[in-house]
Amino acid sequence: MITLGTANFADADEPFNLDLFTDLGTPVRRNALYNHALGKDAEGNERYYQAYRGDPWFLLSLDPYTGEADEYIAEGYVGNPWGILWASNDKLYITTGGSREIDDIFVFDPETSTLSYLGRPTETEQVVWTLCEAEDGKLYGGTYPSAKLVSVDLQTHKLTDLGRMSPDQMYIRFLDTKGEWVYCNAGPSRAAVWAYNIYTGEKRQILPDRFREGPGSGGAQKRADGEMYISIDGGKEIFRVVNGTELEPVDTMPPPRPENLQGNPTKARLTLQDGTSILVDNQTGPEKRYFLQRPDQEIVTISFEYAGTVGSILWSLQEGPDGLVYGTTSSPITLFSVEPATDEVEVLGDPIGVAGQVYGWVWHEDKLYMAAYGNSRLTVWDPRKPWNFGFEEDSNPRYLGCCHIGRPASLIVAPDGKHLLAGGVPGYGSTGGVLTVIEPDEPNVEAIPGLFGEQSIASMVAIPDTDLVCIGTTYHGGTASEAQVSDPRLLLWDFNTRDIVFETVPVAGEASLVQMVLLGDKIYGTTAGDEGYLFAFDIESRQVVHTAPLGYGAGSLFGLRYREADGMLYAISGDSIVRIDPESYTTERLGTYPGMGFGMGLAGDYIYLCAGPNLIKFSIPRQDDND
Repeated sequence: MITLGTANFADADEPFNLDLFTDLGTPVRRNALYNHALGKDAEGNERYYQAYRGDPWFLLSLDPYTGEADEYIAEGYVGNPWGILWASNDKLYITTGGSREIDDIFVFDPETSTLSYLGRPTETEQVVWTLCEAEDGKLYGGTYPSAKLVSVDLQTHKLTDLGRMSPDQMYIRFLDTKGEWVYCNAGPSRAAVWAYNIYTGEKRQILPDRFREGPGSGGAQKRADGEMYISIDGGKEIFRVVNGTELEPVDTMPPPRPENLQGNPTKARLTLQDGTSILVDNQTGPEKRYFLQRPDQEIVTISFEYAGTVGSILWSLQEGPDGLVYGTTSSPITLFSVEPATDEVEVLGDPIGVAGQVYGWVWHEDKLYMAAYGNSRLTVWDPRKPWNFGFEEDSNPRYLGCCHIGRPASLIVAPDGKHLLAGGVPGYGSTGGVLTVIEPDEPNVEAIPGLFGEQSIASMVAIPDTDLVCIGTTYHGGTASEAQVSDPRLLLWDFNTRDIVFETVPVAGEASLVQMVLLGDKIYGTTAGDEGYLFAFDIESRQVVHTAPLGYGAGSLFGLRYREADGMLYAISGDSIVRIDPESYTTERLGTYPGMGFGMGLAGDYIYLCAGPNLIKFSIPRQDDND
């Protein structure tokens, strides 16, 4: 993961100059569908259940054929409903985590039409992922960050922490069961399949060592024939599990069951008793529609309604070349614009097409290019054309391809003015970031791995009238990777030769050179880590000419801007906005707003900021106002 430098509400600083901040409210209210399942109502009729991320999260119970919905709010519980399972006791169980960072478990009882909180099975975990039901009348789930196994007794609702399955991995995202065994797929820095005996408590790692080299997660799964299989490397090798813990090579395996696809509703095709299929896509939640396909008939769209909750956390902001301020939200990804003259917000839509966040984004030739965490997608949007997201040449936004980067923190225009460069940290469990060279008109993507050892890219800026790109690194790898702590480096990389021609460490002991800007003959940057520093690098002498703490906490992704009107730099430091004189390096705190997120959009005398789901407008004081 990238050290982003975000603050949270629990550790937020005390407010300062709060009168300079105006809360403009929640500009985007779109909820993301995280899970769905089939079940029943109190009379035994089929019902279609959808679980939505939100503050609080909520559940819909729908008539699958008409879309008529009942809504149940998990009051007081923020979260992402990762696991969902209709159990043999005719109740629906949901697990959450993520936003609240607590491993909560809930049950919905159609007999009483109540959504109830069962509690936490552990005191240590942030998420209970997917669920399976074993033959002993209990549900089992895997956790993060300690790769534990937990259980729910279906009769008593007793929750039990069964301890760590993997001694060194952080995730058990998927698991399954057959007979007396529960199979826990651990990862991601080293794959493992831990078989847990539900009667004796015995556990065994059954994945052969030759499949445990490098990052990955175990692939045990019960398929449509009721047998347990392990698929290796996308099905290049397949094993059937026999006698509980032995592996038998096979050529093929049956299709998956819907339960195998919890947390991935776009792939979990549900089938009603009459053979009708329910299908969803990434716009099902925000657009409030899903699809039905009866046997041998065309697909039809079913619309539904819900009141919803605050579901869209603002992710980033930046000013555009047209005078507007643009922002994005976390899942569901939404692009929106703000007219500074009126503060009017226009919600444009989903520019990526999958869940995640837009990390790198850059304007080039009056088009906005975006690189996202979410299948590492690269897209382009032309604001002069009608909105019509897709994969065709005339789509707008248009999908261009894969960046080959887990979280593409930086996207810039290359020194030749034609190509784009994307960089960031790799996927789950991996170390060593990739730099990609993108030819947007074709489009072609060239991935260049191995430039930085185990380190990854946190920020980039092209140096005009040269072939050089200044790259700031981070020691962090992909989430749950085994990256070694090392000082972040500043590198000069030659775009033409593809060589690193210079490197230095501006600030030792920090985690990331999280943001950089070019101003005159210097590159200014901020760091994320324990302290948060400002540094200045002289391009001609290739020397770091200044380092000092920002003063109020870590720097932030998207959190450093130059304002031409007064010649000053503005930066996020923890929960504070600071003004920096680029000549004297003097840092002045202008205001503190608890819970400040990423990104700054400059517009005239104002800075637009994020705080959770809310858009905040900060009035920039004149320099003599704070003297």
